[in-house]
Amino acid sequence: MDLSGCTSSYPRPALERCIRDKRLLNLLDKMQQRKDIMDTNIEGLEGCPFCDFMCIFEGDSKAFCCQDTELCGIISCRRCHLGSQASRLRR
Repeated sequence: MDLSGCTSSYPRPALERCIRDKRLLNLLDKMQQRKDIMDTNIEGLEGCPFCDFMCIFEGDSKAFCCQDTELCGIISCRRCHLGSQASRLRR
């Protein structure tokens, strides 16, 4: 059964009845929120490939410097999205 073209969704109360794990519901919410933000097509909007941090770029910088230094802080390549733990920003 191929559902790749399906645009339907489940009502939130139905999801809450089926998914009892609150962490899983929170993860689903985060994924939906990220999708909704990316669907706005804001020019220059990019997200950190390692966490949920997003920002708008106005230059031609090749590096994405995640500003969420509490949870991430990784500097990654904007083109290939590779990063290194060695490049973590220091607080």
